[in-house]
Amino acid sequence: MNIHIWGGLGSQLYGLNCALLVSELLPGKKIFLVFHSGGVTERNLELKLDKLKFDYEIIQDYLPKIYQFRKIYKPHIVKFMKLIAVLTRYLVYVNTEEDLKKIRKWTTQIRGHYSFLPVQDRNLSKISTELGFTNFKKNSKLLKNIYCGVHLRLGDLLVLKKIGRAHV
Repeated sequence: MNIHIWGGLGSQLYGLNCALLVSELLPGKKIFLVFHSGGVTERNLELKLDKLKFDYEIIQDYLPKIYQFRKIYKPHIVKFMKLIAVLTRYLVYVNTEEDLKKIRKWTTQIRGHYSFLPVQDRNLSKISTELGFTNFKKNSKLLKNIYCGVHLRLGDLLVLKKIGRAHV
């Protein structure tokens, strides 16, 4: 089963959390992470995944804005095939915990932003330990008292500001 991930560090962590949730949902199912560089700006893999149990690949599919017109045009046959894949659950879009229930044994592709999935303490501990942040594992109870975080999206902000979309 391929889990597709686009975006920077935050999105990559959400995708990793999704992979852990799916591996609990379907134990024994081989999960493969597919990191895409495409988006508004080019995003590179920012995680060191050597210690994780998931195999992965990086797809260099970023196109500068001048070439992104191809995303607008999709032949009807491609749209139809995608619809069939979604209806038969070969392709599942996962953004919430409710969406996890749509995954079947035969699902082969998972896509989404994954940001509304729960981040369970055990998964936070696995991610932090395997990425080398061992103090999170020891102090996981302290994390319940954290109410504030900062997520910088520098790449997007620089590009969007140049084209007049950023409201900073």
